[in-house]
Amino acid sequence: MNSRSRVLPWLAGLGLSLMSSAAWAHLDLEYPAMRGGNQKTGPCEGVPFNADVPVTTLMPGSKLSIEITETIGHPGHFRVMFDADVTDGEDFPDPTYCDDVGIPDGQTLLADKLLPAQGFTCPGFHTPSERIPQSGTAHTFEVTLPDIECENCAIQVIQVMTDEGKADANGNWVDAGGRGLYFRCANVRLSYDAPADPNPTPDPDPDPNPDPDPNPNPDPGPDSSGAVGGACAAGGGSGSGLTFLVLLATVALVTRRRRAAV
Repeated sequence: MNSRSRVLPWLAGLGLSLMSSAAWAHLDLEYPAMRGGNQKTGPCEGVPFNADVPVTTLMPGSKLSIEITETIGHPGHFRVMFDADVTDGEDFPDPTYCDDVGIPDGQTLLADKLLPAQGFTCPGFHTPSERIPQSGTAHTFEVTLPDIECENCAIQVIQVMTDEGKADANGNWVDAGGRGLYFRCANVRLSYDAPADPNPTPDPDPDPNPDPDPNPNPDPGPDSSGAVGGACAAGGGSGSGLTFLVLLATVALVTRRRRAAV
């Protein structure tokens, strides 16, 4: 077998691998850090809480800006859920239908029907006037965290897809096997010791060219003797004595010349 015949199968396998990876990438959780497993596997990508994923510490009862990327756009919407105890697994029930939307309770269901988009199997739920999904779009969801402390907590973000490609042969929406849902989860910890703002905005840089002193040479004020401008006063006294000596010398010279003339 020549080198070309050995390389071609390897390249083909690499291409299939890359295509498979790209097919998985429909929803990425940017913040908090996601577990990063198979997003087609519920409830949390097939990755347990104690996976090698950072735990984001947050303030109980605070507002959290969840950042996602819709890497491949689909009609549908998003939902955010919270579990305060994932010791025995995550208690995140799947929606039973594409328009199965709950009312947020601030404890388990934090938000639902986020960014609804036009769909095909739920025409009464997703209308053409709603958003058009676009691949590679970043979204931010603001939710309020439960006002409790917990060590082993999890946040779940799911993408509910309603297009024909995620329906069965009869056109009915199917949630099983990742055909109608994509899952992302993040490990979190709620503690009152957490900073109120995990990403504070730094103070602006100081002015590198501050305004100059408007009076760089102020009046020194009175000297130790209490006189203003003492050095100038002393100079004036010395000048008067010198003038008197010059006058005496001039008078003496004139007198001497008069005596010589006589």
